[in-house]
Amino acid sequence: MLYYNTRDDISLENLGRVNTNKVRLGDLQLWFSYSSIVAFSHPKTGLMCCQNEWSTTTGKLLNELEPDKSKRIGFDEFDKELSKLLKKVLK
Repeated sequence: MLYYNTRDDISLENLGRVNTNKVRLGDLQLWFSYSSIVAFSHPKTGLMCCQNEWSTTTGKLLNELEPDKSKRIGFDEFDKELSKLLKKVLK
C-alpha cells in the first residue's frame, strides 16, 4: 500500500490495486476506482457509496467499503450529494 503525503491535510493512498485509491482533503475522504469517485466520507454526511455502475474492480472496492448494497445510493443522488459537499469543502 503506497501512501503519499503532499501536505498535512491532503494525502493519496493506493489501496493495493493499481486502479483503486483514496484521497484525503482535510475531513473529506474520496475513494476512486480508476478515475471515478465511487464513495466519499465526511463528518457531515458519513460514508456515502454509489451503486456499482461500473466494473468488477469497482464492485470489489464498493464491497470492501459498504458490503450492505441496500445502503448504496443511485448515481444521480450520489453525484448531487458529492457536488454539494465539494462546493462547501473547496471554497
